[in-house]
Amino acid sequence: MKKTHKYTLLFIIFLFPALCLAQIPGLINYNEDNGLNSYYTYTIHQDKKGFVWIGSDNGFFRFDGKEFIQYTKRDGLKNVDILECLPLSNNEIFINSFLNDFAYLKNGKIINADQNKGLQKLQFKNTPIILANKDSLILYAPQNPTNLYIYKNEKVKSIPLYYQKSPEDIIAFGFHSQPNLVFLCRKNKKITVYNIFTRKESLCNLSLSKEDMLVMGEKTR
Repeated sequence: MKKTHKYTLLFIIFLFPALCLAQIPGLINYNEDNGLNSYYTYTIHQDKKGFVWIGSDNGFFRFDGKEFIQYTKRDGLKNVDILECLPLSNNEIFINSFLNDFAYLKNGKIINADQNKGLQKLQFKNTPIILANKDSLILYAPQNPTNLYIYKNEKVKSIPLYYQKSPEDIIAFGFHSQPNLVFLCRKNKKITVYNIFTRKESLCNLSLSKEDMLVMGEKTR
């Protein structure tokens, strides 16, 4: 008898999940009726003022806890699939959309690559890795990067990476902004450190086995 009740409960959970979620105290479901006019959410960030920024398949939104403000093509976006909308400490919101149509929001106005030609320097075949560091961003390709791009105060700076060997055999890549070091793992599983300013590459006393996986990261704020 107990087993029958158990299966019945599982059947209800799988078929009617909304009924279960509705019973969770404090859970609010925002949708189109509340101003969140999108089907899919890619990213969510909160800025230092407490505003929540949401990247979606229909532009991006600012949420102040009560209402949503939506930004779309009519506001200056070239593409409405927003993969990232990163708040910076200088109150800018950096925007990366599908097909890498970069833009940023400043003083309530969207500036795209047609208005700021510097954004056209950001050229990637795939969606880049983006690291936030206060009022600046570091961008690089997820595979075999040959340049680092630094975005700060509406300007883009490109830093070429001069490897001792071809970048084609790099299987893992990580960047640490302090003290500007690039960590490389090549196909031979040897780890090297590259300084982007001195352009010197040195071998670490570390190596990975065939079963190991290298994961790089740093605190972004």
